[in-house]
Amino acid sequence: MDGGKNPDTCVLCGAPLKVIHPAEVMYCAICGKKYTDVVVCKDGHYICEHCRKNPGKEMIRYICMRTESKDPIEIATEIMSTPVIAFRQQEHHSIVAASLLTAYKNSGGGVGDFKALLNEAMKRGAHIPYLIQMETGTSGGALSAGIFHSVVTGLNTHSKESWTRGGKLVAECLMGISEIEGPCCCKRCTFTAINVTAKKCEEYFNVSMEIPENIVCTFSKNNGECIKERCPYFPA
Repeated sequence: MDGGKNPDTCVLCGAPLKVIHPAEVMYCAICGKKYTDVVVCKDGHYICEHCRKNPGKEMIRYICMRTESKDPIEIATEIMSTPVIAFRQQEHHSIVAASLLTAYKNSGGGVGDFKALLNEAMKRGAHIPYLIQMETGTSGGALSAGIFHSVVTGLNTHSKESWTRGGKLVAECLMGISEIEGPCCCKRCTFTAINVTAKKCEEYFNVSMEIPENIVCTFSKNNGECIKERCPYFPA
């Protein structure tokens, strides 16, 4: 996957683009806004200029705002399976928090203004630098789990119990990620952080998400450095 950077393909499905005449009124398949344009993919998807420029971020928002899934692994996998998310891409630092927040809301967790909270989680995730694993020895996936916890609890510098729980949650995610041998894999870190956090939500918030008993990675064929059977998510 090229992360949706090929200007000649649809960022939604990867199909070739075509020019139509005369211009038509179309609705963006990601944001839903109405435009008059001449560029559409061969399968009929129209993507506006804004969403073409920010495909990863807009795709996360698009899926999370529409899905009714209570399974954050399923939500994250759907997002990562789209052409706009490259195998290694900074958007993974938002995917963990966004998928957890969405499944939490769909499982009965109280979130208030979900759209506003989702936007905040994604904004914070975007602040986590690309290659943070290499540069700091930590994991963007674990930090993204901490973002989920912080936006749900309204964490601030004066918080007491939630401050302690947030730190422990990130530490447990890091421990789970570090127990699996490298090289680093964004998918493996994402699955581990989500799995650890979803289970903690029962203890912290009395909210039970739907997590598969066996998480199966469908992305190993795209990873030349996949550790295969040594990864707990490698397909049998």
